[in-house]
Amino acid sequence: MQKDKKPRKVEPDPTTDADPSIRLTSIDIAKLAGVSQSTVSRAFRNDSSMSPKTRQKVLDAAMKLNYVPNSFARGLATQKSNIIAIVIGDLRNSFYTESLIAFSHELNVRGKHLLLFGTRSAQETDAAVRRVLEYQVDGIIITAANTSMRTAQLCLNRGIPVVTFNRYVPGAQMGSVSCNNIEGGTMMTNLLVKAGARRFLVIHGESETMTNRDRLRGFYNALDLNAIPHENASVVKGDYTYDGAHAATLEAFADGKAADAVLCLNDIMAMGAIDALRYQLALRVPEDVMVAGFDDIPEAARAPYNLTTMRQPRNRMVHQALDLLGLGDTPPDPNDLVRTLPGILVERGTVRKAD
Repeated sequence: MQKDKKPRKVEPDPTTDADPSIRLTSIDIAKLAGVSQSTVSRAFRNDSSMSPKTRQKVLDAAMKLNYVPNSFARGLATQKSNIIAIVIGDLRNSFYTESLIAFSHELNVRGKHLLLFGTRSAQETDAAVRRVLEYQVDGIIITAANTSMRTAQLCLNRGIPVVTFNRYVPGAQMGSVSCNNIEGGTMMTNLLVKAGARRFLVIHGESETMTNRDRLRGFYNALDLNAIPHENASVVKGDYTYDGAHAATLEAFADGKAADAVLCLNDIMAMGAIDALRYQLALRVPEDVMVAGFDDIPEAARAPYNLTTMRQPRNRMVHQALDLLGLGDTPPDPNDLVRTLPGILVERGTVRKAD
């Protein structure tokens, strides 16, 4: 018959004065630091009104006792989890990876935590938002494909603020921050027209997204302003990916749809188009065919592409999205929930200089 095992003795940690068998609380930290319990709580919330010296005294006491605050318990008491959920789309697009880094940094500065949900389509976005509701979150940011009004309203009905980033849901009573995509599409097309373009290949992404529709609308607005027939444009799908745009460019030119300019509705697709033109079709960019993109991701400025593009004000968009969630210095204005920021035209080497 097997003998009962004796309970393992917990050896003391030589780096701390705490007894590992005792569950410490903020009261213990307060006693060691010589402050009140509320001061300990404020120190771990990064309360800006607290002096750095007092905060450091609390942190030193916590380090000495190996104390880590229980965020779950604090959330039960305050009804706030300090967790912001982000539903994000295709991370192969550097615009979204850079935005995620900016969100993560800014949430940390504001004393919040990030809960990430990945998705690839509008249907998956709705499902992801519903999964978010299984957790106690203080707000939701949606950067993926359009969510439905029904799902957005479900969040709002539960008192959870929702903000869409780089997109919006028409008619929904929730915050949104986006670049002025209509204006951006118009400005970029006008630049191409001034450089001599009259025949266009436009490579778009997901036709159901408002971002895609608005950039296309800006393109057609510019055609009308310059009295260029819509028939001079071939519009093909590139799925917002490098491979999709690469294949679409080759197929379009093989079908005789030669163009003076290729306008891609994001930079990743512009890179795929440039490589197809240069290395498969032996065409020069911009001498034979001009190429333009949208977003101004870090790769766009690198020497192999030197891409002319429309820069989105990403950091300003991130700040305003968090402000709309109520994480700013003042509560959001209910009459100012939909914010559209101007983009910046960045002229590089893939569009010829106008005569």
